[in-house]
Amino acid sequence: VNTLSPLHRREKDPQEAPRWRVTALRSVLDERAANQSQAAGEQTPEGPRDFWLGLEKMHGMVKDDRFQLLVELRDWEGNAQRAHFLFRLGGEETAYTLSLLGPIRGELESAMGDFPQLPFSTRDRDHDLKGDTNCAKHLSGGWWFSYCGHVNLNGKYFRSIPRQRHERKQGIFWKTWRGRYYPLQSATMKIRPAEPDRAS
Repeated sequence: VNTLSPLHRREKDPQEAPRWRVTALRSVLDERAANQSQAAGEQTPEGPRDFWLGLEKMHGMVKDDRFQLLVELRDWEGNAQRAHFLFRLGGEETAYTLSLLGPIRGELESAMGDFPQLPFSTRDRDHDLKGDTNCAKHLSGGWWFSYCGHVNLNGKYFRSIPRQRHERKQGIFWKTWRGRYYPLQSATMKIRPAEPDRAS
């Protein structure tokens, strides 16, 4: 017979860094913030291994304050990379504009740093910088797009790497790591409040 002891709440150490909150997890399933209702969070993916918190909930947590964003990526060979930077997230009136506030940290070279402020684009709300193309339609998922080819963590999820080049570019990619035609195995986004006296 197993006996379970009561769970005791540990007092928070004032010197302890805030815990990370997962806002997006892409693996196993294929749930994407393709249109505005999905991006805002009105539709929630059901898979426990595939999760999108929703832009409205993210903004409710952030409220235009400085937060840290941690991006963790994994390829099909078992390699992992991460990027860590400061950001703010605007509300619906700004098309949930992502503003990068500080230099990127970690092993992963920035694929977003050239564009410090980008609104979120979806199939039905085109806010990208590429005038003749809707990047969310072209790349099968909503994201903070500039000119389509730099990063998309809401692309189509593949259980293996497709042979056809035109299929591969629909996947989850981070151009400065494995290139835009390499669909990644998994991608995770986490946020936490920025500490007032340090960036990490």
